[in-house]
Amino acid sequence: KEYERKEMTVDTAKKIEESTGRNSMRLKVLSAREQAMQTVLEEARVKLGETTTNAERYRPLLTSLIVQGAKKLGDTKIVVRCRESDVQVAREAIKAASAEMPGSTVTLDESTRLPAAPACVGGVEVTNPSATIICDNTLDARLRIAYERATPEIRATIFGLSGAAAHAREQQQQPQQAQKPQQTDSLISL
Repeated sequence: KEYERKEMTVDTAKKIEESTGRNSMRLKVLSAREQAMQTVLEEARVKLGETTTNAERYRPLLTSLIVQGAKKLGDTKIVVRCRESDVQVAREAIKAASAEMPGSTVTLDESTRLPAAPACVGGVEVTNPSATIICDNTLDARLRIAYERATPEIRATIFGLSGAAAHAREQQQQPQQAQKPQQTDSLISL
């Protein structure tokens, strides 16, 4: 009995050690994956920052961001905040946005600026005159939203589907494949 008890203790210790090792490896894999995802996010952020250097591409983007923010606010008096380095392009974008929104007054906030790069890569904040409602249409905010929505697709592209996701995809495809031959058979019998 003593031998059996010692053998069970050794088996339990082995199982605990194996489980601890597996969990440690899983954590390392998850950490590496998260690091890769953060690298993708940072690369996208750098690319967005490059967009702001080309005024011909950046101006229409700012115009769209201003118009979208104004529509979200639903106010006829709009105040736009931008980075110090974007003031000239923002003024041109405000003129274009005002032309797209007749009856609205769009002004540039001369007292408050968005932080300079790298804290903010570009874009605008659109507010009402009292600044009680703020629509954050900075490129950083838009990237965060896109990243959060696309995270599953990004992970699947980079790392492939997980076992559960691959199984779920197979299950979705099998009923569709099974239905097609049945429909063909019924057409043939007619």
